[in-house]
Amino acid sequence: MIWLVVAFLILAGGELVAFVLGPSGFPDSIFRFLHLGQMVLLIVASFFVRAQLAARSAMELSEAAWNRAATLIQIGLVFSFVGDIINSGLIDLRSILKPQVLISIPFFATAHILYIRSYFIQTAFLSSRTIFLWVLWPFCAFALWKAVVDPSNTLIAALSLPYSFMVSLMAISSIRMPMKYGLPGFTVTFGAFLFLLSDALIGWSITREHTRELSQVIWSTYYTAQILILRSLYLDRT
Repeated sequence: MIWLVVAFLILAGGELVAFVLGPSGFPDSIFRFLHLGQMVLLIVASFFVRAQLAARSAMELSEAAWNRAATLIQIGLVFSFVGDIINSGLIDLRSILKPQVLISIPFFATAHILYIRSYFIQTAFLSSRTIFLWVLWPFCAFALWKAVVDPSNTLIAALSLPYSFMVSLMAISSIRMPMKYGLPGFTVTFGAFLFLLSDALIGWSITREHTRELSQVIWSTYYTAQILILRSLYLDRT
């Protein structure tokens, strides 16, 4: 689990640098490059994690199933990274769609689909008791959308509603992990809901003032979420 400690140190160190240098007038672009670099390091770490865990015996999943789950999570990280590049604003895409963050929706939605599929592969032996999750899902999705989106902007409202359902499904589906793996599975669920919180803060800030401090909170919750989702690969390994 050394990689997990290193990942959190990268996050803490990066955010500490941003906190210290922020008042000094450093341009936001520096911090955006730093955040993208953190994500690149996490993607690289995912390959080391996969190689390390591949040598361990599985508890229930077949080797093929575990490899599919690992591949889905890694591809999800890559799609998330593309969304991060768009959201960073380092490439100006406002001529395509304003606000630019809306362009990242398909990439993050795809990442959520991949994570959901990975959860289901890793909990394939779970009983049908999860029916309550499907009942909870639409209420969670609509409440999230209603709480953070300004309905006066019809474009944002229209595009964010289906995304709210997708990110909520990703978070709700993660509840299968502790149902299957017990207490260790809660770390994945915590990560999934941190992802939902990060997205909610982005949605809330689209039509409001977006400060550097808020950006740090959004990134910290988002990056922690990705670390914990990646950690799900450990759950079926002895």
